[in-house]
Amino acid sequence: MGNGWKVVRQKNIKMMKKILLYISAAFLVACNSNSGFVIEGVITGSEAKTVYLEKITGQSAIIDSFQIGENGKFKFVGTAETEGIYRLNFSNIRAIDLLVDNSSHIELTVDAKKSMDQYDVKGSEASLDIQNVNRILYNTYKTVETLQNEYAATQNLPEAESKAKSAEIESKYNETMNNQVTQIKDYINKSKVMLIDFYALSYLNIDENYDFINSVINEYKDKIPSTDYTKQYSDKFAEYANLSVGSVAPEIKMNDPEGKEIALSSLRGKVVLIDFWASWCGPCRKENPNNVKLYNEMKSKGFEIYGVSLDKNKEDWTNAIMEDKLTWTHVSDLKYWGSEAAAKYKVEAIPATYLIDKDGKILAKNLRGEELNSFVKKLLN
Repeated sequence: MGNGWKVVRQKNIKMMKKILLYISAAFLVACNSNSGFVIEGVITGSEAKTVYLEKITGQSAIIDSFQIGENGKFKFVGTAETEGIYRLNFSNIRAIDLLVDNSSHIELTVDAKKSMDQYDVKGSEASLDIQNVNRILYNTYKTVETLQNEYAATQNLPEAESKAKSAEIESKYNETMNNQVTQIKDYINKSKVMLIDFYALSYLNIDENYDFINSVINEYKDKIPSTDYTKQYSDKFAEYANLSVGSVAPEIKMNDPEGKEIALSSLRGKVVLIDFWASWCGPCRKENPNNVKLYNEMKSKGFEIYGVSLDKNKEDWTNAIMEDKLTWTHVSDLKYWGSEAAAKYKVEAIPATYLIDKDGKILAKNLRGEELNSFVKKLLN
């Protein structure tokens, strides 16, 4: 009887172990239901053989890749430490941005023959929001592309007609870009989802939209450290704050064409235009006659130009100075887009200008033509 009891007990123990294992497994499945993301889908009409999964912070970083099958299917399974912006890069032919967290199960259907903003996404409302932001950008891109073609056609017109048509196209371009800014701001004001808002902010020019961006950052300031994407953007914005109107312009020390170092601070006591330009920059060269005229009129009243060239060839740089009759201060480290001064001043396109007062404080940014002319003359006359 004692042995019988032991047999029964052993059976019970085995049964209890099975039950406990089943319960434990079920518990683990339940606990791990949010322990990883799945991104899967199908792409048709594309020559892409590989799709890369990239995490977007300041720059994109490839974290995985998948060889697309003959049926166009792809699938990624992974974990995300924090919610973030990810990009599917189809061999640099097509890219789709998504908002991903550890509970995401996103399904995509992509027809590469359709426009870049046209794809189906399921399982992520936030990724639909990203698609809507990109639709704003794509519509702008198509309009600008049309305007560029129209501008190219003006080159074959008589000079007077070409000039009038070019001015009309420029006006349409400015209207298009301003409309994009308005749409992005409206979307942010309605969204109220931090990562979506910061994603949209990344398409606004910080200098031109400083106050708006600052208000959005302040709204989320306690939550910003929770994701790499928002923290990186916030840090970038803080660097721009050092270049805001009223701040002291950062020091620049570079050599002139003769090899003599000239510091920006050596021009204190004058109103100075810091002009980022290059010999190879068409719009810069086109703007130079306006700067020459203003400089010749106002240099005797305490106006100076500190030209920072993004050239990489000294002969090209010095030839452009002579050809355009630029008689003001010139410096360069001949590092092209690697220019240390350009990096310090967050210059991402040229021409770019900073106007600073006699104490070295920033008065205005990116003034050109008549706007610059009026500002300087009002200041010094």
